[in-house]
Amino acid sequence: MMKFLTDTKRSNNIEDVFVHPHLQKYILPWTKSIYKKLDAGHLLIQEFNAVGFNIYLYQLILECPATFFAEFDKPTVALIQQSGSIGLHYVPKGTQEFFFPKGSPELIYIELESNWIRDIAYNNEHIWKIFQAAQLGDKDGVQAEPVVIDYLFNQIISNIKNCRETGIELQVELKVQMLELLNLYRKAIKEKKIMSSLCPSPHKEALLNIWQKIKSNPNIQLHKLSILSKQNFMHQKTLSRNFKRLFSVDLHSYVLDQCMQKGFHLISTTTRKIRDISSELGYKETNSFNRAFKKYFSVSPRALRL
Repeated sequence: MMKFLTDTKRSNNIEDVFVHPHLQKYILPWTKSIYKKLDAGHLLIQEFNAVGFNIYLYQLILECPATFFAEFDKPTVALIQQSGSIGLHYVPKGTQEFFFPKGSPELIYIELESNWIRDIAYNNEHIWKIFQAAQLGDKDGVQAEPVVIDYLFNQIISNIKNCRETGIELQVELKVQMLELLNLYRKAIKEKKIMSSLCPSPHKEALLNIWQKIKSNPNIQLHKLSILSKQNFMHQKTLSRNFKRLFSVDLHSYVLDQCMQKGFHLISTTTRKIRDISSELGYKETNSFNRAFKKYFSVSPRALRL
């Protein structure tokens, strides 16, 4: 189990039944919630405990950067989401340190029994080290590569937070969502490994960042060649040529592909209005999005929902 402490390694904060107004919107109906007033600001702790897993959500309002500590009564495997990335960790028994920037940071900490990662560990040396460390109860922590959270991760995290089941149905639904989260993490690590193994190329690091930026949150307007070239201090021809050389696809086609894939995902898995989805993808007119979508998938967005 995880016990969150303050930056002095002891519980010198003040528990309060009156939650700060800005934190009330984060309270989930299926969690046990504790609000604490800290020297550096405010902390909302939410937790859910079940057989095989525990979920902890920490939402803060901080007036300045702060370091906090957590005590663990036994070694554990955990998915940790913080600052726009998610990673798998082996956390040994003892006290661990967490840093939070000023503002409204969030930490999602999902404890898992080690057998949850056994199947995905065989093909990844970093995850295998975590699995082995958990089996042996090592004294040193192990971290697999973190990956950037994209809209697919955000959708699963949103599904977890917005779950409205109760009782055993709640545990089943949360377990399904966490397995999807693990599988998506596995795929993201695999893709990251493939990307890093690409042949050396001019501006490779910048191009990899551009690739990930587009994939994380595709936008037909914000990811135009002219805008990306200025942001990365590259001539348009240089960016266009090297992007296609490295990834074997031209920049515009990749942006369009990612926009269409996200659009398909949002249309088929949510009830959001099509005009809102098209706007999120950077289309000024919904009709323009509809035409591009139908040309790409041979079906209109409206027909997809029928």
